[in-house]
Amino acid sequence: MQTYKGTYTDDSGTIDIVVANDFSTLSCEIDGIQFSGGQFSDFETNNKYTAEELGRFTFCEIPIYNSDRSIKILCNCAFTIIIPQLIIDKSSNTTFDVVLKLEYSLGKPRGLPGEGIEHEYIKASFIIAGQNFEGTGDYVEDVFDKISKQFNDKYQFKNCYGCMFGDYSVYGQSGFGAMLCYVLQREEYLKVKTKKEFAILSGEVSQVQETFLCERYEPRKPGTGYRG
Repeated sequence: MQTYKGTYTDDSGTIDIVVANDFSTLSCEIDGIQFSGGQFSDFETNNKYTAEELGRFTFCEIPIYNSDRSIKILCNCAFTIIIPQLIIDKSSNTTFDVVLKLEYSLGKPRGLPGEGIEHEYIKASFIIAGQNFEGTGDYVEDVFDKISKQFNDKYQFKNCYGCMFGDYSVYGQSGFGAMLCYVLQREEYLKVKTKKEFAILSGEVSQVQETFLCERYEPRKPGTGYRG
């Protein structure tokens, strides 16, 4: 379990928050209301709160597939969270800490239930030796890809994104926390050269957050797996 300090912003203003992360579920209290979800774009609360207590918040209704039920996720807001991360200096093979600032913006509902929200915008930034590294996009993968290009082969992320065995589904992904770990079928994964070969991989796969790190980490080599 880790906790991250940050802020939450909506039409009512900005307040300080603390996000707890057990690397499966994110949770936080916002203005006295408890929220949790697998990522920042699917925060839910339970039914114990009144409409008055939830008055400051905007929710987007998402129908549950093959069901007559739906969930309501928090939107029309922005999170700014400070997440400690590790970076590898490839020239000296040493590791050091950076303070990653993650900004996650969620737009208003598009309209009818199931149409989603107007936008999902992510920005990450941190400083190394006085130089600012920054990336933006709809997915953490895009954001980290852009930052990695700025490294000019001098640095590398030491997290699931930067790991040899982290990849994404051929069927798409969500903004954060939808990375797949193939360490338990490492030999088969490392043989993959095409999208078709990747799609038919069988065996145990776990879902991980890009910012997570475990003891089985190995630095990713260019051209590995589906994402290259």
